Amino acid sequence: MPLSSTTTKTAIFAGNGSTTSFSYGFIADAEGDVEIILITNSTRAEVIQTIVTHYTLTGIGNVLGGKFNMVTAPTSSQSVMARRKPTLTQGTNLITQGAYSADTHEDIVNKNVQISQYIDEILGRGVTVAIGGTLGSGLELPEPVASNVLGWNAAATAIVNYTNAAVGIPNTHVDNVLIKTDGTNSGDYQVTGLVVSDGNNISGINSLFLDEQAAADADVVGDGQVWVRNDAPNTLMFTDDAGTDHVVSGATALNGLGTVDTIPLWTPNGNTLGNSALTQSGSDLTGAGNLTLRGTALLLSSSTGAGVNSLAVVNTDAI
Repeated sequence: MPLSSTTTKTAIFAGNGSTTSFSYGFIADAEGDVEIILITNSTRAEVIQTIVTHYTLTGIGNVLGGKFNMVTAPTSSQSVMARRKPTLTQGTNLITQGAYSADTHEDIVNKNVQISQYIDEILGRGVTVAIGGTLGSGLELPEPVASNVLGWNAAATAIVNYTNAAVGIPNTHVDNVLIKTDGTNSGDYQVTGLVVSDGNNISGINSLFLDEQAAADADVVGDGQVWVRNDAPNTLMFTDDAGTDHVVSGATALNGLGTVDTIPLWTPNGNTLGNSALTQSGSDLTGAGNLTLRGTALLLSSSTGAGVNSLAVVNTDAI
């Protein structure tokens, strides 16, 4: 009969630890033409099963297929499937002036169609180039090199090996891309720089390790930078766009160096909120408003003479 179906494999059946019988819907001329594959779900590792040892078959020669029965039920962490894998040989011997029936001829043709369908299924899972593409000779992969990555050469005519160090961070915006740049083949991504464009966030990171350094990097216009100063212990620093360094503390404000010749305002946890109205001009302490003293004020002088130390009393206030 004609081979009108293009089905060559089953769906992937999920195991449950109890089901052992599964259906296949393609014709197979011999038991050896059916391949059963057991899959580990977590790794997608595939193991070809052995007939009798791992499974039995029914429906051989039936155009509608049949069933394969597993000796041991696949577990919930496994899946199983079947495919037709015809032998790549032709066993019919045609004798000159011998008997030759239509069934014999049809079997030979059907076997060739089965092989064609088998190859077509494999090609359907392969990497191909566009029909109208300019890469006329197709794709050829280089020999594997440990810890290298594959990429197009400069002329875009072949795929070659590149070391991790040769692959840099893109200089244009690329979404969802993080590339190793130091050649270290480890479980962590190690990059020489990380730039997050406006309106975007860094998320899904458990830990972010920053190398120690003595000073901030060169300023980039419009950007601030967070870095770790190589003190003992380390100090987390923030450098603003003006190039001013600030120590990052655990409070809500930044602990800064203050402004020259001013007395800063301090929060209880030691962070600056800005400058007070008091300023130092030469040897005098001047203020834009009133100076309120709580507690005891001790005035000392290293000079003699009238008026060296004085305290002005306003209105009826007393000292």
